[in-house]
Amino acid sequence: MKNIYFSIILPTFNRANLIKRAIQSVVDQEYKNWELIIVDNYSNDSTEEIVKSFSKNNIKFTKFKNHGIIAKSRNHGIKLSKGEYLAFLDSDDWWYPQKLNLTHDIIQKYSSDLIYHNMHIKNSNSNFVKKSLIDIALDFEAKQNITENKVDDSIKKLNELINKSKLSQ
Repeated sequence: MKNIYFSIILPTFNRANLIKRAIQSVVDQEYKNWELIIVDNYSNDSTEEIVKSFSKNNIKFTKFKNHGIIAKSRNHGIKLSKGEYLAFLDSDDWWYPQKLNLTHDIIQKYSSDLIYHNMHIKNSNSNFVKKSLIDIALDFEAKQNITENKVDDSIKKLNELINKSKLSQ
């Protein structure tokens, strides 16, 4: 089985109160072959200090002015990435420890270039409101975004992993 290297791109802005949980959810992944690229839109809170408290070689921190367009931060992260597959995580979200293992297995089984899935949404009492399974598909909107070499905010309606080689250089 091929050992896939994932690049996880995490854009942020003034999320000091939330980003630690997002980063920790990546660090806690059962699958360990990844890099985390945190793209900070020049936060003026303690976001940078929290990121730097994680002393891991596979966590990279960069500042990038996105002028209010979060897709620019994602695209900047793509340019810095070294992974074969790209995953996106927002700074107010987190992953289950099995996420990369499960997606790795699906990539291996189906030779998938794009995997997308819905999120598990919890209410304020930590009860699940919505659950869904991982889907393997490439809808028209996602295909168009990939072929136009961009990740815009429309593709962030779902959690996804994308084969980087499918983006035109």
